Amino acid sequence: MPVVNLDAIQNVIADDLGTNALHAARSVSGGGSEKWLAGESRIAIMWADPAVIPDGHWVELELVITPNQRADLIIVTTDDAGKVRRYPAISEFKSIENRSDSYIDGLIAELKSQLEGHRQHHPGAQVFGVVFAVWQNETARRTTDRHAAIEAFDEFQLRLKDHIEAASLKIASGGFKTIFDKVNTGAAPRTPTNMLRSLAIVMVEL
Repeated sequence: MPVVNLDAIQNVIADDLGTNALHAARSVSGGGSEKWLAGESRIAIMWADPAVIPDGHWVELELVITPNQRADLIIVTTDDAGKVRRYPAISEFKSIENRSDSYIDGLIAELKSQLEGHRQHHPGAQVFGVVFAVWQNETARRTTDRHAAIEAFDEFQLRLKDHIEAASLKIASGGFKTIFDKVNTGAAPRTPTNMLRSLAIVMVEL
């Protein structure tokens, strides 16, 4: 029996990130965005109202769950005596930009390998991936056709879906959920380029 409903988890994460879309848009580029996304997701899951995790469960980040294995986000509980920790749900995060097919395939293969490792060591756990589609256009100041930008983001989501399914990963029933699109981050004080960013989320399983 699954510990969490993946559609509910997806919705609370999307709602949390969408609440401050400009801040999220500025945060989801470059190295380290997966850690930031996992941290924000932990907050969304822990404080969701109504709750999306069972009583007596909580969420931890970057937890070592075997001597040589850690996971991005783990739902934790204990045995009835409160002494032995258990990991009923284990998740890995991937932030994938609108880049080449080989780049996408590499990240999806890494995600699949991580999920398979968790399944091997914790066969009773609910193992899933959280994939973020990050679309960006670094020439936002020169973008005049806003509809073209929307179409490009939709096309990227379809391309990413194809790559996920080609890797024999299953997309959860809700499919992709757009968190925001066409958010212009504005130029940082010492950087001349605006970024036009869009973000979507999808949950995947083995």
